[in-house]
Amino acid sequence: MLCKVTECKIPLSLALLDYRNTPFAGIGLSPDQMHLHHCLKSKSSTHSDILKPHVYSEVPARLRARQHSRKCYYDWSVGNKRTPTMIAIKFDAPGSYLLKTLDSTVYRRNRKHFRAVPNRLSNKAIM
Repeated sequence: MLCKVTECKIPLSLALLDYRNTPFAGIGLSPDQMHLHHCLKSKSSTHSDILKPHVYSEVPARLRARQHSRKCYYDWSVGNKRTPTMIAIKFDAPGSYLLKTLDSTVYRRNRKHFRAVPNRLSNKAIM
């Protein structure tokens, strides 16, 4: 946006106004419509109905639906790369551990790569 301001030589305030009046994809409402319940008057042509206040009650549901769809796509692209493991051996090196998975695969990892899990497995389940 700043490149457009410098190239087209338009004031920053007008560029921000156009940005605030631009609707989000998937929601169909601009930030001003969600916050102020109407669009701000700008230099570009706008319909008079858009400038009138209107309460949009479905905005939180639309935002949650958009966030959920993006989360699904992200989870699908990343996949489940974390598997539950237990500490098999702690080495003398600071923070160095030997980890064992459910299928008896052994990994050597540092403590900074650990992630706490709320439900812990018992040592009997892996060993």
